[in-house]
Amino acid sequence: MERARRDVYKRVCLLVAAGAIGGGLALFASLYSILASAQNELTSFASEFLQQDDKVARDIAETLDAGNHSPHPFCSEPDMEFMRELLFKSPYLKDVGRVRDGLFFCSAVAGKLTTPTPFISEKLIKVDGKLVYFGAHLRVAKGHTAEIVSQGTTDAVVSPSVFSDFNRPPMAYTGAILDRNTRQIQQMYTNSSVEMPLHYLLADKIMRKDGVLYYPQCSKTQPDCVLVAMPMDKIWSPHYSSMAGAFAGGSLLGIMLSGVIMVMNRRRRSLGNQLRRALRKKALWVLYQPVVDLDSGSLVGCEALVRWNDENDTPVRPDIFVGIAEELGFVGEITRFVVERVASEIGDLLRANPWFRVSVNLSAMDLADENFIPMLDGILKAKGVAAASVGLELTERSTADRDRTVKVIRELKDRGHVVYIDDFGTGYSSLAYLSELSVDVLKIDQAFTKTIGTDSVTAAIVPQILEMAKALMLKVVVEGVEEQAQADYLEERSSGLQVQGWLFGRPVPSGELRTRVKNEAKLVG
Repeated sequence: MERARRDVYKRVCLLVAAGAIGGGLALFASLYSILASAQNELTSFASEFLQQDDKVARDIAETLDAGNHSPHPFCSEPDMEFMRELLFKSPYLKDVGRVRDGLFFCSAVAGKLTTPTPFISEKLIKVDGKLVYFGAHLRVAKGHTAEIVSQGTTDAVVSPSVFSDFNRPPMAYTGAILDRNTRQIQQMYTNSSVEMPLHYLLADKIMRKDGVLYYPQCSKTQPDCVLVAMPMDKIWSPHYSSMAGAFAGGSLLGIMLSGVIMVMNRRRRSLGNQLRRALRKKALWVLYQPVVDLDSGSLVGCEALVRWNDENDTPVRPDIFVGIAEELGFVGEITRFVVERVASEIGDLLRANPWFRVSVNLSAMDLADENFIPMLDGILKAKGVAAASVGLELTERSTADRDRTVKVIRELKDRGHVVYIDDFGTGYSSLAYLSELSVDVLKIDQAFTKTIGTDSVTAAIVPQILEMAKALMLKVVVEGVEEQAQADYLEERSSGLQVQGWLFGRPVPSGELRTRVKNEAKLVG
């Protein structure tokens, strides 16, 4: 009872932890997505702003250049008419006028002043040979200020609304001029209610500071830069509901996945227990799949394949239940069962037909088991079965322990067994390693056989394996031959091949195998 309570407690804790982890991961992904979206919004805003800034700067430069090349006398009526034409063509200027020695004389809008007056502004800077007056008081609009740019004898009044389209709360901007040589920064215009840290323009990367996300960007053609900012709370607040939904959805998914994993683990443990019981009751069985010589079409052997149905009489795939047995450490019992069943079911057939060989699959645990070879010897001797009549199949993965594998293969071959590398091509065996292992036969995995005659990139592997086997003087068994076209292809490519697959015979009980072997023996006789 206490153990059951502990199990329930563990499962509840696992579900809670899975929900928290799933919710946390989903929330993190949501936050990351929201932040990435905000960063993209800032970068797009900055790029769009600088594109507008470049257009304004180009318009100012072209207007000033044209004004300085006026063919008319300074502030004459034709000259002011000329400036009116320039103003009409400009989309970003409010006035074009004449200056000399820092005094304003006339303009397209104000006309000619009776007394020249100086510009009154909040700040004056010099950029690329131009004088820029910030917050300059306008004579034609009392109480209003604007940016005025002057060069030579011409000045241009920039419209205060050139950046009005960029008033997009919660984003704020500050435009500035950056001297790349001295790294000095001059603020030009801003819509921010607080002072922006313009030294961030030197960083050239997105930054987060004091709860604000900043992005600096500078023009590639002008000394102009912009620093865009957005408060972090304004980034998160529109997404609180989606963040909560992400956490809830992630938690639910985490709980569901952990539940599935628990069910699968319970099933695996259940299958493991069922398999142990089946082994004790000898409730597994063995089928035999024929192996045929491709050149003659004659039967030369078979592979012993273990089968099992669970306690609901549902077939369980061998790779699943053998894998479970490996995980739980009793796969050697399955190997022993297969060897015993082979010896008892077809031992007399093997004694009477020395030309016929059955192969049995081994696992890595069998190779590591010091009792495996004595067990094998004992069963075969008890039934009078020669070692040469029983081949042993090792997968490439089971040969990972190099020294142990070489030692076991040598002992098996000394006894007369033929040693196969099964599912060849799915592992990592090299020519040198195969030579060191000193096996007798390569079995080409059916996954490669299926690619014969197709455009698959792995279709070229079969000929390569055949060449490798030829170089090492190894025999080859090709698994999974199900179509005549595959058999024809193999027959054209190599001689002496043995094949296995539904085209030549499905796995059958020992009784059907006996009948086929007797028929083959009559033909041979």
